[in-house]
Amino acid sequence: MNHLSAALVEVRGAEQELSRAFLSVAEQAGDGQDFRRGCAVMSNWSRTHLRKIENLIGEFGVPFAAAPEDAAGWQSEMPEDHFGLGDLEYLLLPAHHARGAWCSVRHTADEAGAEDLAQLATQCASDTNRQIAWLNNRRSRHRGATAMSS
Repeated sequence: MNHLSAALVEVRGAEQELSRAFLSVAEQAGDGQDFRRGCAVMSNWSRTHLRKIENLIGEFGVPFAAAPEDAAGWQSEMPEDHFGLGDLEYLLLPAHHARGAWCSVRHTADEAGAEDLAQLATQCASDTNRQIAWLNNRRSRHRGATAMSS
């Protein structure tokens, strides 16, 4: 498998895990309707990225069944008491993983002269940056609320 195919496999796995993580937290979080709805929207962004990736699979010769070696490995490390501020910390892990994977796709697409893919990677990395910003904003608000109640 070439570098571009490997990067696409990595980003596909990262987006799958990020989408699942947002949905998992949304289903179990007690932080209110707004937080659950936000998690669902963030999951939809990752699923949109996945649809775009799947459209490229045949074009770049990526084996459909290929997956990164550690796909879902970090998810098994999720602590039992992860709700609240821990939710946000937990979600930041796969979000940063997805962001790094998009950077890798962008770099390898540039090297391969695949301009359309490089632009897609830039757009998806930007979306992932917004997911991270949303999580950081929620984390700041949660910390502020916790400090005021102490």
